[in-house]
This record gives sequence, C-alpha cells and structure tokens, in this order.
Amino acid sequence: MQVFNDIRTDFDYATYSDVQYHSISESHIIKKCGELKVSDKYTFQNNTVLIKPYLGYAVVSMLMEQQKNENVLHAIRKINNQLNLLQNTVQPYLYFLPEDSYHQTIANTLSASRYTENILVKGLENEYPQIISEILKPIKLSQSNEIIHMKMIGLNAFGSCLALLGVFETEHDYSKIVSFRNQFYESDTAKKHNIKWTRPFIGHITIAYLANDIETTSRNALSKAIIDINKQVDWTPLIFSIRKAELRKFENLSSFIKSEHFPEFTF
Repeated sequence: MQVFNDIRTDFDYATYSDVQYHSISESHIIKKCGELKVSDKYTFQNNTVLIKPYLGYAVVSMLMEQQKNENVLHAIRKINNQLNLLQNTVQPYLYFLPEDSYHQTIANTLSASRYTENILVKGLENEYPQIISEILKPIKLSQSNEIIHMKMIGLNAFGSCLALLGVFETEHDYSKIVSFRNQFYESDTAKKHNIKWTRPFIGHITIAYLANDIETTSRNALSKAIIDINKQVDWTPLIFSIRKAELRKFENLSSFIKSEHFPEFTF
C-alpha cells in the first residue's frame, strides 16, 4: 500500500477509494487500534467525561439534516451499543458523541489558535460568517441541485477517534466535493484570512473518541470488535445523502451550532 504522507492536494477518485477501502482492512484496523491516542478534547474523570474547549468554525454537512440519512443513524446506534459492551462501566474509555453532532466536514476553516490569531485578535468575530459567505457565493459546480451520495463502508480507528468511512459510487459525486474545496481554498478572501487547505478530504462520520488510556488487551478487543462489526453490518443501504454544506460554529467537538445568518451552499 502506497504511503501518501507527502500529498498536498485532494486524492484523485481512484486513489481516494483505494485509501478508504485499505483503511477498513483487518491489518490496518489492528495497527490503528494499537496506535490510538487518548484525545486532547475529552477525558474521563471519576466516570464522567470532561469536554475541553475547542473554538472554531467549519463548513459541514450534518447527518440529521436529511431524513434520508436515518438508516445511517440507526446503524450507528447499533454499532455504539456493541462497542459499549466492551467497556468497564467503572472506568470507561470511549466517549460516544451526541447524535446531533454527526457530520461530514466539507471544508475546514479556522479553529483553535488559528481562529484566535486570524479572527479574534483582529476583532472579526462578528464579521466571520460574512467572510465565509463571500467565499461561498462565487462557487459554481456542474450539474447542481443533485444530492451527493456517500456510501458508508465500514468502521475504522485513527488518531484518537472511531469513525465510519465513506466512498462515492460515482466519480461525479466525488468530483463535486473536490471542485467545491478547490474553489473554496483558492478564493482570494480565504487566502486573505489564512483559511487554507490542510489535509485531503476523507469521507467519514466520527462517532467516538478515546478518552481514557487502555491496555493492550483492551486494544486487541477493540480491534476485534471493529472487525466483527464490519463483517456483521449490512453496509449496502447505508448512504449519507449530502444536500448542502453549511457554516457551523463549535466551542467543542460535541456541538455544531447553527445560526440564521450563517451561510450555506446547496450542491
């Protein structure tokens, strides 16, 4: 499997699909569960999760914005129940995100120190939604007004989280995402405010974070559970329908706040 550490743009369609399917292979899951790090956004203390502040904005598509996505939501509930059976209730290690936080990031904007430096310090907080609106308005896609279909293919572990991964059954759907991102980050307004591409687009829905360290035996049990889930779930009907991308604010990664004056883009 080729290593893509040096990539500075989004993957082409074939490579993207290869990366996603490789990420749910048994060997990759075992490796990634062994490498899982405790999140710096969540931690358990006395059986209670502490949610750490993380301020910023992103352009996202929320899972629950589309009723068609209910099948995906029901599948996640079953997966979470199965994963929760692994945990010692006295000392849990997985923090499951609230359902209304499930989303696909279409474009990262600014967060944490970069948001502070480029927006807060400059007194642009109230203007920020308008700044994003100026980036979104000129974006044009071929054959608009079509829902994008992202097919969920399996559960994976990476970084400090567990997430469902997605692929696109047509190159057209994937190319719309990539074209949107290219135009978004190439905008003069984006460049002016240091909003820039930082990593390739990866279709995923984050469902849980590692909020407590675990021993090797628990990591092995977690990898086995993920592998079993991927074999047991009927992934065929699980389509994340993406209709729009909208600006959302977050003060932590458990809540993505919508406001009437926040801009949105319809695919």
